Amino acid sequence: MNTIEIFSNGLTASQQALSDLWDEHVRNEFATKDADAALATMTPDAYVNHVPVLTGGVGKEELREFYANHFIPKMPADTEIVPISRTIGSERVVDEMIIRFTHSIEIDWMLPGIPATGKRVELPTVAIVQFRDGKLFNEHIYWDQASVLVQLGLLDSSKLPVAGVEVARKVADPALPSNRIMKRAGNSRASAAANAVLPQAKPEWFETRPGEHCLIRVSAQDTDGLYSLVETVSDPGDGTPMHIHEREDEHIAVLEGTVRLAYGDKTFDCRAGEVVTLRKGIPHAWGNRSSAPLRMAFVVSPGGLEGILSLMAKGAPTDVPALAERFHIKIVGPAPF
Repeated sequence: MNTIEIFSNGLTASQQALSDLWDEHVRNEFATKDADAALATMTPDAYVNHVPVLTGGVGKEELREFYANHFIPKMPADTEIVPISRTIGSERVVDEMIIRFTHSIEIDWMLPGIPATGKRVELPTVAIVQFRDGKLFNEHIYWDQASVLVQLGLLDSSKLPVAGVEVARKVADPALPSNRIMKRAGNSRASAAANAVLPQAKPEWFETRPGEHCLIRVSAQDTDGLYSLVETVSDPGDGTPMHIHEREDEHIAVLEGTVRLAYGDKTFDCRAGEVVTLRKGIPHAWGNRSSAPLRMAFVVSPGGLEGILSLMAKGAPTDVPALAERFHIKIVGPAPF
């Protein structure tokens, strides 16, 4: 009859052997700092992958170079490991821990190219270690690189959904508050809305041509060029000739009135509450063919087209086709309505 020895910690003999071998490997790396002893615990084809920065090596030759010249000598002197949990299977150990150190030297295996900052770091880390034939076969090591960069002052956590030392503290003490980043984001949006200057309160309506007034609600400068938003009010009879945009798409929302649109070989009407998209490269025109003013909102992507409106309002040259070409617009004929 086969019997299985169970240790007082609940592990089988084989599980205990894996745990002990992993402890020996870590001791050789962090305590005795012996690269050859660390390699002696590994298979000839072992590999190590520090996932966030892709450092490590494959095979004992690469790993000897990595351990002897980078990992072991570039470990800060005050490095300490605080165990959180360990899970052991038949061929795998998963260690959850917090690594603490002072960034007193350049740690090229974790922060290549970053000179020492002298700042303290606490870092949650997970090691997934696979064994084969009684030796370490591979290590996948994970940590939150963003948390490291925040603690070193290289990332601004106030502008990004990341956190610094709080990440480690929360792992060590689950009772610490959750959802702070979500709450901060919500408060930021609420604050921005409360402090916003409403476009309606800004005297920026201007006449681009007789019968049309425009208001640039969002400029390309406000969106890093992604889009711009313009509101127009057009008198009856106002409109554009057939033209082609070479760079941007237009998304038109009719707010009041009815607009007649020519798009390619089609002509149709859009009424208040309707939205239409006009793709670049396709001839189109629009006009107010009703007896009431027409109010529309144009979202243009990418942004920048609003610049032509400002020039027209300032009395730009009367050569409209030449002005249009400056903004990559080609006028191809009169509107077909």
